[in-house]
Amino acid sequence: MPYIDRASRARLQPIVDAFAQSLPAQVTPGELNYLCTRLALEFLRRRGLSYQTLNDVTGALHNCASELYRRMAA
Repeated sequence: MPYIDRASRARLQPIVDAFAQSLPAQVTPGELNYLCTRLALEFLRRRGLSYQTLNDVTGALHNCASELYRRMAA
């Protein structure tokens, strides 16, 4: 993941791990969509809504989907 440095990954990984451990064993695709949307909305709330921020968030979500596909299917 070249888009963030190693220090940022090390800082964020415990948060991801704790969140993942708190999820129920079976999460539906709809629930996953809800979780991602709520996280994006919280990001927007904290940053303030602007065209640039909305563009950044939607771009990050699109790139997330592309990265997941690249890692798992390509």
